[in-house]
Amino acid sequence: MTLASLNGTVRQSPMRIPDQDDFAEMARTLNEAPTVDETLERIVQLALKSLDCTYAGISYSEARAKKVETGAASHEVVRAGDQAQYELGEGPCLQALVDGKSYRIDDTVADERWPRWGERAQGLGLRSTLGVQLWHDGTILGALNLYSAEVGHFDDDDLQVTEVYAAHAAVALGRSRKES
Repeated sequence: MTLASLNGTVRQSPMRIPDQDDFAEMARTLNEAPTVDETLERIVQLALKSLDCTYAGISYSEARAKKVETGAASHEVVRAGDQAQYELGEGPCLQALVDGKSYRIDDTVADERWPRWGERAQGLGLRSTLGVQLWHDGTILGALNLYSAEVGHFDDDDLQVTEVYAAHAAVALGRSRKES
């Protein structure tokens, strides 16, 4: 999204930072989804289209089932990466669900917070990631997970934009859950 120094090279993201009109249109699109499943799918597809990521998914916490599962994923590799987190009990999206913080991993191999998941993620080609909690009206709904096959792909601007997008997504998801 901006120029960022990555291992001595400079990356110019192919995408501009969304402005207020973009976010307003995203919010309208997300809130027009008639069901929870369609809302989840729209959140992922808009993230893939609008945010600077290779893959996107949502770890979704179904209130009645009290378990976390992949609610929507842009690609099967996302489901595999999420499943590894669920099996191992560690990873950025699970941590975001627990403590409400956002997490950026520049290199899944080098990151020491979740070493077992990092090894599995590398094997899947997931080299950098963002995990941001979806929280609305006092309820944790899930986590938005963005992935890249490139080490050091995400920067602070990417994280901030993703947090704003996740706030809009959480409102839409909360609305669709109440209407279901």
